[in-house]
Amino acid sequence: MQNTEPEKLSKAAAVHVAVAVIERFQAQTTSSKLTQRQILISKRAKDVHQGGFWEFPGGKVEANEVVVDALSRELFEELGITVKCEDVSPLIQIAHDYGDKQVLLDVYTVHRFDGEASGREGQPIKWVVEADLLTYSFPEANKPIVSACRLPSLYVITPEYDSIELAIECVGKLVEQQTSLFLFRQPSMSPERYQECVQEILLRYPASKESMLLSGEVSLLRDFDVAGIHLPFRYAEVLDGRRAPEGKWLGVSCHNECEIKQAEKLGADFITLSPVLATASHPEALLMGWEHFAELVKQTNIPVYALGGMIDEHQQQAANAGAKGIAGIRFKRGLL
Repeated sequence: MQNTEPEKLSKAAAVHVAVAVIERFQAQTTSSKLTQRQILISKRAKDVHQGGFWEFPGGKVEANEVVVDALSRELFEELGITVKCEDVSPLIQIAHDYGDKQVLLDVYTVHRFDGEASGREGQPIKWVVEADLLTYSFPEANKPIVSACRLPSLYVITPEYDSIELAIECVGKLVEQQTSLFLFRQPSMSPERYQECVQEILLRYPASKESMLLSGEVSLLRDFDVAGIHLPFRYAEVLDGRRAPEGKWLGVSCHNECEIKQAEKLGADFITLSPVLATASHPEALLMGWEHFAELVKQTNIPVYALGGMIDEHQQQAANAGAKGIAGIRFKRGLL
């Protein structure tokens, strides 16, 4: 993500804002060693633009000010906390036109801070478990931030399996590894066998419903209680709006600007963008490379996963290109 020059809207037209997704990890109970991630949100005053909504803290970037410096300044003024440059990482950049106001949001995750957060300007603040963010009302421009901060940096895609039994066994390993989000993709299976396999996975591993996305048509979500659906573009291109229920992930496979625009039209929560690099499965595919990938990422507000030839070591390169993370099979925590 570029953090000094707004690229999605002109500086003359847009208000450039530094935004913070401030995280902390708290024990789930007083006796538990398990922790849950919480995010700080604050409520806008009713007499300001987009008043009454909850938002992620931050403020306007002044002329010639580095975004991270503006973020640190605003968080001290608003919340009384001190944030250092090394304690933040870029999350997403969002351009939004409200009609009466254009904004360009440079969003960073704040991993550490000094001090105790409080509403120094009289604004209500709350620490919210990240899954509960969906129950709060945010300005339209903040909605992609909710998705981006809930999504993991690794999106695991299953390889094709020779049998249903092997598929079930390997998905079980993903569940045991507490994989945050994975796509159960088996393009060679008939729809009937695929659904039979999903049914058996959910029976044997009920926890899989929290992290498993299905590949295919949105109608699958009527039959299976899983985390969401990932649409191959041939299914996405015939839709005219979001069909996935709110609270369920909607992902779309994209390969170019036109397909990204269709994913935006559907209200997708994230997209995969491919092929970035060469893959053994599609050696003949025309590669976009990192430079073109970064150009396409700048054109959308949807969180993007880089797909195609990805391994763990590409995470930083994807982040530098503005992506949420990387997607694929060959991860150290994924299935080989």
